[in-house]
Amino acid sequence: MKFNSKYFYLSAVIIWGMQSCTAPKSIIESGKVTPKGVVRASLGTTTNIPTAFTQEVVGFAIDNAGIVKGDSFQFQENLENVVGSLVSYSLDPLTQTVDFHLRYGIGWGLDIGYKNLSGVSVIDLQYQFAGEDRLLSFGGLFASSIGIQYSGQKLRLNRISQKLDEALGMEFRKRDFMVKWINSYPFGEDEKYGHIGFGAAWNRTISNYGISPTKVLTLAEELGGQKVTSILEPMQDQRTAYSSWGGFLNLRLGYKYVYLYGAISMFHQNYGTYQIFKDVKYQGKGWTFIPTFGLQVQLPIGGE
Repeated sequence: MKFNSKYFYLSAVIIWGMQSCTAPKSIIESGKVTPKGVVRASLGTTTNIPTAFTQEVVGFAIDNAGIVKGDSFQFQENLENVVGSLVSYSLDPLTQTVDFHLRYGIGWGLDIGYKNLSGVSVIDLQYQFAGEDRLLSFGGLFASSIGIQYSGQKLRLNRISQKLDEALGMEFRKRDFMVKWINSYPFGEDEKYGHIGFGAAWNRTISNYGISPTKVLTLAEELGGQKVTSILEPMQDQRTAYSSWGGFLNLRLGYKYVYLYGAISMFHQNYGTYQIFKDVKYQGKGWTFIPTFGLQVQLPIGGE
């Protein structure tokens, strides 16, 4: 199989063109919730590195992707790689985001958070059940919490290629629900100098997708030494879901009001089966690695 450089560049355009899409699975929180009346604001960056998309895009880069010709889009033999690249990227993108986090302590062992990851909004609620003055106590130092998180986003391919978007008319919507178990050990009283945290998480992704082509989709084939085309029947209004399991380690260092933080999260998932055309489907699984770092400020605005 020969390497064709123009499809390598096309793959690079895909990666660059979808910077705003992400899977919000980075975890920087402490097991100790934000104190009542205190705001924590963070600005940082997260990189989402999925092994499944990396495998698919290598195949996409090596093979011929297809061409727009007249009123049709003609795929070559590697249709599975093209579809696999688009679907795996939609599910779990290779991307880097600019992150804004905001948390507020509401009391009773609860705090609430909002995140914006390059345009993707995330909301979550965290309850601390172990630590000082909580239901369980481990010497008053070790803290443990349970959190729930929700996000939703919509993807269209026009950021990648206008012609490809016109040909496919592919839409992808997904919602993510996450449950987080977060533990931490403080540096100083009330985490004055920061904390070290670790834990586990479960994420459920629900996807709705379909293709509404405005052009005739054809698959180029060689039969009897001649190239012929056949119409591909697209699938519309499809729905599927999969779970991710993983763990994380995070660290926050500073003094009283200003902190630097870093974290690494790892998740494994089986993405399931995605029927894009009647006879073409994508199946994938793999690991996702999510490093993140940034700056956090903590300000009391009322209450305690």
